[in-house]
Amino acid sequence: MIKSANPIKRIPLSLKVSFVLALSFQMSVSQINTPVSLTGRTIPAPPKYELLQALSLGSPAWLSRVLALWLQSQDVQPGKTLSLNELNYDTIRAWLEVQLKLDKNNHYPFMAALHYYGNVRNPQKLRKMLAFVEQNFTEKPETYWRWMAEAVIKAKYQLKDTEFAYELAVTLAAATYDLDVPNWAQQMHIFLLEEMGEVEAAALLLGALLSSGSISKEEEIRFLQNRLRRMQAQIDEKSSH
Repeated sequence: MIKSANPIKRIPLSLKVSFVLALSFQMSVSQINTPVSLTGRTIPAPPKYELLQALSLGSPAWLSRVLALWLQSQDVQPGKTLSLNELNYDTIRAWLEVQLKLDKNNHYPFMAALHYYGNVRNPQKLRKMLAFVEQNFTEKPETYWRWMAEAVIKAKYQLKDTEFAYELAVTLAAATYDLDVPNWAQQMHIFLLEEMGEVEAAALLLGALLSSGSISKEEEIRFLQNRLRRMQAQIDEKSSH
């Protein structure tokens, strides 16, 4: 008989239920002394990683997903649903961090940071989520580059902070330089430089990129050459005045 390759499937249901009950009890105890306000009880800080790892029963990936479901349910308090702006984003980030630490292949913390908690209409809180993505993206850039690219876009269009978007794009380009990542993701910083008015610097980077021979698709080469000519025209016009 072939044994299941997935250790999660070999965990008895009774043990999983016992764990969930234990986790729920721990969360309840941590909230006993938490002040109650008009916005409801605050989300407690996550238990220490070592405790969670011990409680995972050898299945940290499963636990990571259980915690994700638990966390996302916490904006629904007795009698009301809390807005994202009412949540403590330092605590939210701590929970996302521990989920990712339990399962390095879990994309959910990134998705939650950008697509759920990242929808908050509070620039400071959004920055916390983008900082979470930036910090953890560098652990596995070959896997998480898509989330970093989304962080760049959010910084540019939702925060409307082109300089911050550029900083994120530079981090993305540097961390994926020799990886199998689409060229557009590695080129975002160049076009953000152009938008920031640093046309000369953008032209130098784009020219170097074209000269490197790393771009092989003819249509992409033509597109970048056209962008370079447009940049050079802007530089020439500026020099003529």
